Amino acid sequence: MSAQLSNLPSEVIEMVVCLLDYQEICNLRLVSRAIDVASTQARYKSFFGCKTVELDSTAILRPAAITKYSYFVGLLQDLTLTGTEKGQVTDRFSSRDADRLCMALRNLRKLHEQSKQYGLRSLTTGVTEEASTPSRVVSRSTPRSGAGASAVRTTLRVVNDSDIPIEKIDLLYHSSAYSVPCCIFKGLFEPIQPSTNWSILRSLSLSLTHHANNGAEAGLEDTDYDTFDFAVRESAEAGTRRVQALVHFFSLIPNIEELSLHWYDKRLKSLAFTVAEAIENYWFDQVSLVVSFHNLKHLVLRGLRLSQQTLQKVLIAPSLQQVHLEYIRLTGSLRPIIDILTGPNTAIAQFFLDDIYT
Repeated sequence: MSAQLSNLPSEVIEMVVCLLDYQEICNLRLVSRAIDVASTQARYKSFFGCKTVELDSTAILRPAAITKYSYFVGLLQDLTLTGTEKGQVTDRFSSRDADRLCMALRNLRKLHEQSKQYGLRSLTTGVTEEASTPSRVVSRSTPRSGAGASAVRTTLRVVNDSDIPIEKIDLLYHSSAYSVPCCIFKGLFEPIQPSTNWSILRSLSLSLTHHANNGAEAGLEDTDYDTFDFAVRESAEAGTRRVQALVHFFSLIPNIEELSLHWYDKRLKSLAFTVAEAIENYWFDQVSLVVSFHNLKHLVLRGLRLSQQTLQKVLIAPSLQQVHLEYIRLTGSLRPIIDILTGPNTAIAQFFLDDIYT
């Protein structure tokens, strides 16, 4: 007897429709109504568990529609949002598109609540074209933001507006060509009230760099970039405001357990920093004055400029177990840091130090 669609349970029909709608390659062999439920559920989780969505006006339509009608999208746990270096997100991804993505995440949050799922396990932001050219050499004169900045700004906005719980966020940390300009945090959560679900975040990976010099580097149109004048952009007041915006963002995630931070210096060693850039260099010192990181278990710092007092404060976190410090420019003495890492009362089980400059 040949298989008939009418003989199949409605759940299986919905799965077939969803698979075809996502245009994935799938081979189906319809045997009978006696379908192994456990196997079907496992295939569901395997298929819907991890998805990538390009921040493109056309590409966003399909996932936005599916999250509205399909219950099984609630199985999604790992989501990747990718920008494109061929054009700014502001050109290809309008505020209306961001609203669609935000609505999709709201629908996803409701599906998670119905299935008693915690929320998204991870959210990663990257740039599409970079994945195809991982070995390319990036010079220091190449802008480190642009499409990456646009993608991160969109990600932070939709996460905040959708109020979806997320355990782990990666913002360009594993990118070889892009970093987040620190200026994009300025005004991002104001005057809108920050989402209370930021406090649920347990893991943050972030690659930062100095502020953008123009709209293209900030992932914006030049007309939307608020610091045309060089004197204003590079002033101490401007640098302080950007650092305070970063401090505000980190104050939203006080319960972080895994923290991986990378700082990229845009200036060559032979070039002096502007006043604003010099202030931005020590942004983590200001963060540590407000955020205590009491729950921190794993810490990775790469390329940061820190004071001895800041590093000491972070390393005495009671739950800290693993520490990785690489290419750190330390203001102060390294001896007290070594004493903390090797002391008899420390909970740190593993630590790695490489290129620590004092």
